[in-house]
Amino acid sequence: MAIALKQRGRSFELHYAAPTKEMCAFYSYLTSHYPEETHFYFSKAGQKMSTDIMKKNKESVPTFIFAAHLQ
Repeated sequence: MAIALKQRGRSFELHYAAPTKEMCAFYSYLTSHYPEETHFYFSKAGQKMSTDIMKKNKESVPTFIFAAHLQ
């Protein structure tokens, strides 16, 4: 999805929550290919994802949310 949007020149945001970046699938790929579009929240570092964070962008930008709960 991100590849298609980027190829079409469309704006998007990806918000990804995981316990740590080591437990975050595709972390290296996402940060190297989409550094401006991706936002990460790592619970073991005390970071929490909230809808308030996503509301800061006043433009109509497609927003995708992914949360991983790994044990």
